[in-house]
Amino acid sequence: MNSNRSLRVYMAGSQRNLPGGISAVLDSWDASGIFGQFAVKYLVSFRGKGLWLQLGTMTMAMVVLAWGLVRRDVGLLHLHSASRGSFWRKSALAAMAMVFRVPVVMHLHSGEFAHFCNAECRTWQRNMIRAVLTRCAAVIVLAPVWREEIGRIAPMSRVVVVPNPVSNLSSSEGVRAVATRLLFLGRLRESKGVNDLLNSLVLLKLRTPSVEATLAGDGDVDFWRGRAAELGISNMVLFPGWVAGEAKQHLLSTADLLVLPSHAEGLPVCVLEAMAAGVPVIGSRVGGIPFALAGGDAGILVPPGAPHELAAAIRRVLDDGDLRASLSRAGLKHVHESFRLDVVCGQIAELWRGILGGKGPAVFTSMAKDGEHAA
Repeated sequence: MNSNRSLRVYMAGSQRNLPGGISAVLDSWDASGIFGQFAVKYLVSFRGKGLWLQLGTMTMAMVVLAWGLVRRDVGLLHLHSASRGSFWRKSALAAMAMVFRVPVVMHLHSGEFAHFCNAECRTWQRNMIRAVLTRCAAVIVLAPVWREEIGRIAPMSRVVVVPNPVSNLSSSEGVRAVATRLLFLGRLRESKGVNDLLNSLVLLKLRTPSVEATLAGDGDVDFWRGRAAELGISNMVLFPGWVAGEAKQHLLSTADLLVLPSHAEGLPVCVLEAMAAGVPVIGSRVGGIPFALAGGDAGILVPPGAPHELAAAIRRVLDDGDLRASLSRAGLKHVHESFRLDVVCGQIAELWRGILGGKGPAVFTSMAKDGEHAA
């Protein structure tokens, strides 16, 4: 542990082995060495569904944080938040730190945060969200579009763009001469565009029956397997469940195209991982996906909820080897320049040092300019 307590960072979020992009981000950060550098203490605020499990988990996180605050061991509290219950849990921890005048960094990962705030919350809840974000030393968002959204929700908040990182960059830019293998990585649900993808496969079946799609993720796998059967495409689709580690790398190494037709996104890690593996990407024009794909220069963008346009884009990429090679090269170049692990963790370290050293406004201004340049 770092002997300098001013560098002690407490961090809170979901249990790290749970499926999801936040776990992948935390694993990358940990591998970079930043946790050891700042003596990070990780508090688990969510382990799974169930009232008593959630209450017990949150109570333990609050007790550990309270003990650290009383002992003056907490130099900074970094909170990883999605929407809804996740945000309210992090807000309770943030309030505890603020009572002790400990700076708080709120890291917003959800692509549904603006909808949650504007469409699902009552006026008093929106006021609470605004108050929490305004009182944070910094609010981290994943793409420039989210800086604009949070700026509308909490105009006085200090928002900085720090993207998700990616490691294991491929040195290969080769593509197969005949492309048939599609890959989807993520939670299997409507908001991820799973139904749109299945409907696009129905259209592709008429002209490209050899296409194979692997939909790897957690969620209601049986429901979507049944949906594929209803559409008559069971022979085209595999549902291996959630994959990680070597199993995920194998899928990426054998895929010809990653498809993510989401209706809402923060900055999907799977898109960055595919680009880092040299896999061309088709994604919907929502949230941080256009940022990840350099506005369409490093991938193909399609409207959300449009299976006909999605099918046309898939067919175009699969049929054109030169296009696939071009997208592979552009994707590798873009992630190397903007999303490398050392670059992203360097931004986080700069932010933490600035806040811990009492230079929050100065470092915020510097990082905000960097974010504008990257956008």
